[in-house]
Amino acid sequence: MSAEKMIETDLTMACQAELVADTVEEIIDILADADHGVEDLNFRLELAAREMLANALEHGCSSPEEEARVEISAHVGRVEISVKDPGDGFDWRQADMENMPVLEEKGRGLNLINQVADELEFNEDGNAITAVFT
Repeated sequence: MSAEKMIETDLTMACQAELVADTVEEIIDILADADHGVEDLNFRLELAAREMLANALEHGCSSPEEEARVEISAHVGRVEISVKDPGDGFDWRQADMENMPVLEEKGRGLNLINQVADELEFNEDGNAITAVFT
């Protein structure tokens, strides 16, 4: 039996939409070697990470020179991805993450993240989100 490989690392991404795909790919590559044992992780992680980064760009970044911070943690049975943007945040307590909005409304990203992650956590300011996969 091989030794358990756990991951704890941070990345930064400039607030530029063209960097989202590469950043998501980098997250998946980092986790490829972890012995996390979380089933069906890549699809769920890719969808959640894309939406989290897109939300950071849309709602938290005011210029392309700013950066979003990504924290990655993988342990046996648990993977966490956190994205923190430089913005003021939002009142996540008021967000309806259970009911998908109609097509004309915003807010689909949080609903999608909530559907693919096992848990969602926000910091007090609402400018950081953590998706937990178990």
